[in-house]
Amino acid sequence: MSETGISYVDAVWNPIVGCSHISPACDNCWAEVMAKRMSGMGVPGYSNVVDKDGHWTGPALMSEDRIHQLSHWQKPRRVFVCSMADLFHERIPYWWQELVLDEMGMVRQHTYLLLTKRPAVMRDRLAEYCRNRNLDAVPSNWWLGVTAENQAMADERIPLLLQAPAAVRWVSVEPCLESIDLRHLHYQGGITEIDALAGTHGLLRPHGGECERLDWVVVGAESGPGRRPFDVAWAADLNHQCQEAGVACFLKQASGLRPGVPLLIDGQVIHEWPEAQQNATLAGEGRDAE
Repeated sequence: MSETGISYVDAVWNPIVGCSHISPACDNCWAEVMAKRMSGMGVPGYSNVVDKDGHWTGPALMSEDRIHQLSHWQKPRRVFVCSMADLFHERIPYWWQELVLDEMGMVRQHTYLLLTKRPAVMRDRLAEYCRNRNLDAVPSNWWLGVTAENQAMADERIPLLLQAPAAVRWVSVEPCLESIDLRHLHYQGGITEIDALAGTHGLLRPHGGECERLDWVVVGAESGPGRRPFDVAWAADLNHQCQEAGVACFLKQASGLRPGVPLLIDGQVIHEWPEAQQNATLAGEGRDAE
């Protein structure tokens, strides 16, 4: 586990590394670039996940010591799980996921952020995990999220996320590649319209009903020399949607040559947390050494 430049977490934990491209968000994958660098430096495990050209070849399970790193930090932290992989990659066997989830279940003081581009796998594997562990839902300190870089991915992934057994659900709109409306998601070929912020859906309108809703929206632009166009108005609109619905919004970064350029709306930094986090005392207020 290590410190990180990801502004909404305190640390990253990578018991599994490696991935593969699945959607437009992957086109300038920073994790792939980092994996190539780590492989070139001879860091154990990384030579197994990229080829000689530095492209992903798939996921690999790291050492037992890496898996058990969580217990080394006693003070509570927000931990990004598998920042160098997708824990719910279709080529990751269930028993690998069990190792990771069981470790998270044993080290309970942290808040764990899981982010996937494969929400159907996440939904089904976590439902299986809950059945096997006699749980109604995953622990409340496990925040389940999906990447939604454009409207098509929001339409496809967020409804599946809302079906996952979670206490906190979030979406990472990063890299934000276009204007996105979270209030009108068209799921399953447009048959069902979902407002993911209000938690309502219209099935063959005007009939309607209730569903789960998002608890948190993170928005960020791409960085680096090959970054794609970004309009601050897209972020401002997402923040407005969240404000109207009473959903927390975190504006992560603006477009820039290097990561970490502040994303400001009317000159303001907007770093909001879901209700589950509002009163939590987390590290950053005195970090202990590894």
